[in-house]
Amino acid sequence: MREHLMYFGGSARMCVGQNVARIEILHAVSRFFRECEGVRLADSTTEESMAMVDYFAITPRGGKCVVVPG
Repeated sequence: MREHLMYFGGSARMCVGQNVARIEILHAVSRFFRECEGVRLADSTTEESMAMVDYFAITPRGGKCVVVPG
């Protein structure tokens, strides 16, 4: 069931705040990397591991994104 969870709903009952939530997530991630100097993506986090495999719940192929202190 967790694989098919629709976080923002779908069709006519879609969440009106989903675009704001996505922008806030992008802002938080970019701010994290900007303010935490030396933090970088781990060697195990590659383009291939971050490719989307489930467009319904937007899940990366590797299942996670690992960051490490620099």
